[in-house]
Amino acid sequence: MSRSHSLVDPGLSRLIGHSNVLLDTAYRYVEAERWTADLVARLATTGTRQWLAASKQRSYWTPSQLGEVVVAPAPVRQALLACASLAASGRVRERAVSQLGERGDPKALRFLMPRLVDWVPEVRAAAGSAAVSLLANADVETLLELGSAVLPWARQHSDPELGAFLVAWRGRVAAGASAPLRAWLQNPGVAGRAAVFGELLAHVDEAMLVTLLRDRDQRMRGLAAARLATAAWPLPPATLTLVLDGAGALAVARFLGSLARERLDELTPQLLQLCCVRQRRVRAQAIAGLARLGVDAAQHAREVLAGSAPGDLAGALHCLGETGTAADATLLAAHVDHGDARVRCAAFTAVARFGAERWLDTALAWLRRPSAQERRAAFDLLLRLPRWRWLDPVRSLVRDRTVPAATLVSARNLLGRGCLLVRWEVVPDVLEAMLAGHALGSNVDRLRRGLARLDLRGWIRPDAATRAALAEVLPACRAETAFAPFAARIEAMLRR
Repeated sequence: MSRSHSLVDPGLSRLIGHSNVLLDTAYRYVEAERWTADLVARLATTGTRQWLAASKQRSYWTPSQLGEVVVAPAPVRQALLACASLAASGRVRERAVSQLGERGDPKALRFLMPRLVDWVPEVRAAAGSAAVSLLANADVETLLELGSAVLPWARQHSDPELGAFLVAWRGRVAAGASAPLRAWLQNPGVAGRAAVFGELLAHVDEAMLVTLLRDRDQRMRGLAAARLATAAWPLPPATLTLVLDGAGALAVARFLGSLARERLDELTPQLLQLCCVRQRRVRAQAIAGLARLGVDAAQHAREVLAGSAPGDLAGALHCLGETGTAADATLLAAHVDHGDARVRCAAFTAVARFGAERWLDTALAWLRRPSAQERRAAFDLLLRLPRWRWLDPVRSLVRDRTVPAATLVSARNLLGRGCLLVRWEVVPDVLEAMLAGHALGSNVDRLRRGLARLDLRGWIRPDAATRAALAEVLPACRAETAFAPFAARIEAMLRR
């Protein structure tokens, strides 16, 4: 079930599909009154997100039934028109949205949103006119709440009526009072703040942007930093320091990625410092900025490693691995045995870019080390190598019961993620790894496909040791529902 469908209230769905409106006989009229009361109560608690999800439901209103809405009591008229706007008939939908606009109630805006992307052009046009007319009557808080729900949904659509409404919405919010906008953007409990902020960046002043650099949501900090990078006003030193040192890695990366060429010149010292940090996204943007200026980031990294320039040693190793040449492999390899685990891992990752196969034995040895960072670096390197190079050593490692538990976990994960089951001999090891709770998820499907391929190649017979290992793991496979297909294939193979 999709996430959007999960927002639909089942009770609301039943009410939308109800066929009774306002009928003449006493019994049916009482039933209709009860139905309309339930509909009004449901819609009072239905937000814009729920309505957008519910808009996939269909009601079965006819033009004659829609005519009866005019005699309905005023409190229920809007609820009935909302229900009619989901009618299967395009003519009914068009008349319903037009009447919603004529009522002048801005609360009806949420009911009009799905019709801005209706498949009937006349319905889209009527909804667009009605929605824009209701914007003038809505307060800023209502519009902000509407935008927080509509903007993420609008990214999936490209209808011109929706685009025109969003332009009008943006202008109406920007023209409204700034105090409600500031209070709303600073409220961490509001859903969809980042989407609204992204639409209104051009209308937020410098003081508000600086305030949002301290927001607890990294997306808000990133958007504020990106806007400051493109702002026409000069950045005070205090603001620049806050962006680069206090707003987080995402904000720094967004800031550097949005800087114009003339501002990059002013920040060359900072870029040289940031190209040698451990955060990958910040480092990548700093290296890209230096490249635009014609500055060699690799040379600066060499100077940091040589001790002639200040900087983080691990970050400089990453930088040199990403921007250097094969001639730098000797310099990088000299730090593989450094006393700091972070530096060792950075050097190992960097030097492996210039010939991973030469470091196969080192990676296999690092799988046994107690440091999680080192095991992870070895794990990543082995996954980049051809499977046949490390398969047998890792299988031996899995079967060695004297290795530490953390090493066993890494080796089993490696088998589960990197092996496509090209031989029956691997199957027991991978099944044990998965039954132990490692390397699950998509690997279950990969294992099923691998077993199917092996089963089709019926002329391939595993040796006696593999058959014994398969028989040993078979009871555990039978006990797990998800592994039942594997157990059936293994049993069929053992009976051959």
